[in-house]
Amino acid sequence: MSNSTHFDIPLNVITKIISEAIPDELEVHDDFIKALSRATSLFILYSTTRANQVASENSRRSVYSQDVLTAISSLGFDHLLPNLINWHSMYMEEEESRKSKKKKSNNSDETDEKPDFQVE
Repeated sequence: MSNSTHFDIPLNVITKIISEAIPDELEVHDDFIKALSRATSLFILYSTTRANQVASENSRRSVYSQDVLTAISSLGFDHLLPNLINWHSMYMEEEESRKSKKKKSNNSDETDEKPDFQVE
């Protein structure tokens, strides 16, 4: 793999995920954390490359969520699809909620900024 496509997930991120996933009494060695970081990075690279290929096959330059799901499935990770679909749905709901709150906030700011005067 060339250096331009090489990246690793930060070790502190991997450590945090591991510490949230396993009991406190288990000890994890640094070599395991480094290996998991590299494996995670490779998984992301392979799946995004495949998702890009799916988009290209459909004459698009943009990658959509369906492209990612198709890529994950084609790489043999069908068992991940239900969780990915669920997480994507939750993300979209959170984004919609955030946008509507922002819109409401902007609307209330506009009404608050009206000049306070009376017409006689």
